[in-house]
Amino acid sequence: MSNQTNFAERLKKLREDKELTPFDLSQKCGIREQNIRLYEKGRTPHSLSVYKKIAKPLGTTPEYLAFGTQSTESVA
Repeated sequence: MSNQTNFAERLKKLREDKELTPFDLSQKCGIREQNIRLYEKGRTPHSLSVYKKIAKPLGTTPEYLAFGTQSTESVA
């Protein structure tokens, strides 16, 4: 499985675990709902800032979203 597929699966699972719709997540992170849906279908963002924006409302780290590993920074 590629990192792209893993990112899509992690994103969708975390969003659903928080009981957020793609629209809810888009409102919380400032990324268009359409892009959230595309990311969940396997289109990976190419910017660390995108990972940071998505990670915060999901209560995780950009590293976890990108690679499936937690960093040593605290998770909100």
